[in-house]
Amino acid sequence: MGIAKHEAKNASLRVIAWDAKNYDVLRAERPSEVARKIASKLKGGGGTMCLPVLQQVYKLMGSGDAVIMLTDGDIFDTEKKETQHLFAKVASKAGFSLIGYTKTPLQVPGFNNVHINL
Repeated sequence: MGIAKHEAKNASLRVIAWDAKNYDVLRAERPSEVARKIASKLKGGGGTMCLPVLQQVYKLMGSGDAVIMLTDGDIFDTEKKETQHLFAKVASKAGFSLIGYTKTPLQVPGFNNVHINL
């Protein structure tokens, strides 16, 4: 949540929680809204597929937006050609793209990787 709070200082923040499907798009305009609006809505549950959320992100994002994906890294479709292509499209449209992972490193086109110690 620290990353989300930091980014909300500078811009409007949209968060899409996801696992096998996408959940509602959550918005925060100030850092104080992050925990109240976003943290309480995040869910876990496994079966993670990132293609649906990447499709939604690509439609919602503007050119030059920052895209930050947070995950444990256990995603089942990162090696698929369509998913790799969409990672590259999102990264090329974004001004900054990052995957923060807690468990399994991901190598996807155009995204920087950061290990997050919890």
